[in-house]
Amino acid sequence: MSLRQGRVLLVGCAFDQPAVSLAADGFEIERATDVPQGISLAHAWDPSVILLDVSQGLDALKEFKSDELTRTVPLLLHSPQPLDDDQVVAALDAGANDVVAQPCSTAILGARVATQVSFYRFQVELREKVMRDELTGVFSRRYLFESMRQHVNQFSRPGPPVLCCLMIDVDHFKLVNDRLGHIEGDRILRQVAKFIFGMTRKGDVVARFGGEEFVVVLPSTDPEGARLVADKLRKGVQKHCGVTISIGVSWYETPASIEHKGLFSDEEMMHLLLSRADSALYQAKRDGRNRVCLQADYAGAERRRIARVEAAFPIVLNGSERSSMVSAGGLSLHDSRPLTVGDSIAVSILLSSGPVQALGRVVWTYTVRGLEERCGVAFESLEGDGQERLTQELGHRTRVIHPRGHEPI
Repeated sequence: MSLRQGRVLLVGCAFDQPAVSLAADGFEIERATDVPQGISLAHAWDPSVILLDVSQGLDALKEFKSDELTRTVPLLLHSPQPLDDDQVVAALDAGANDVVAQPCSTAILGARVATQVSFYRFQVELREKVMRDELTGVFSRRYLFESMRQHVNQFSRPGPPVLCCLMIDVDHFKLVNDRLGHIEGDRILRQVAKFIFGMTRKGDVVARFGGEEFVVVLPSTDPEGARLVADKLRKGVQKHCGVTISIGVSWYETPASIEHKGLFSDEEMMHLLLSRADSALYQAKRDGRNRVCLQADYAGAERRRIARVEAAFPIVLNGSERSSMVSAGGLSLHDSRPLTVGDSIAVSILLSSGPVQALGRVVWTYTVRGLEERCGVAFESLEGDGQERLTQELGHRTRVIHPRGHEPI
């Protein structure tokens, strides 16, 4: 593809000559008379560059940069008259990627637009690499968290549950790798991912969570609908992929529900959604695998409005000993910079019976009063009998944390 092939959206009225020269230079051209029409057309047409006439005002730049779908598109401010230095600086501060003021030759205009087209393509390619899991081609874990935050925020309104989450794990996958080899194991993972993606809707999010685990986010879906989808996936994978899967199902309960009204931030709600799906998945595996379990099917403490049981334990992280609140499913860390969501960590939990080595992954972070960074770590594995030892010691050192004043029922 030629460097000068790209879509240019012209917003404003003073573009007769620029439109002719850009079209002659190989660019596709569309026009909009004002900002609302420009944003609407950008959503439908997906331009590579937006060329905005200065007559629309600097606030127009901010409108394009605040819109979710146009904020990443390079935006050039065009003026039919020369601009002084202060005007150019103001335009760049307002969000313009470049400023093109007349008099300007058609060659210079074409070169500047072509440079922004090239930059936009690089951004798209880079984002695609970040968004996609390299092995399976479905969305990456990083994109999953980004998408879930947006979905949870979007559905934070009174009403019935409208957002469901499936946590999927390939049963006995270690045995698959041991018997058939990792190359064949990777092929099977790609096949499972391809099947799951092919069986879901366009608006659903299918992501690899880690190892042989996948997560499917189902917007505008109630729990019964999610159960039907999960069972359809389970049967289909068994029939077409040569392995079986276990699935845990959770759903978002909106602020109208008694349990969550005003209690959880979007970040905490996202973590709770994943945590409940993971607990339901664990129950499905305990019940024999190759089955679907809903969050309502297990005696999860949170479902009974009793928060987790946790206690303070010394841990060793990166060679340094510190204290942390630990539960059976994970731990929380204060002063956690530079950890971010998706990072893997190895910790040693110093129990009275001896240290337990644990591998975990950061599932949420937040900043306290703009100063201290905190994060939550979900355990992915505990060495040997570590889970049993941790659970036993928690029972002796119980500290029941009720969610913000609620008592157990």
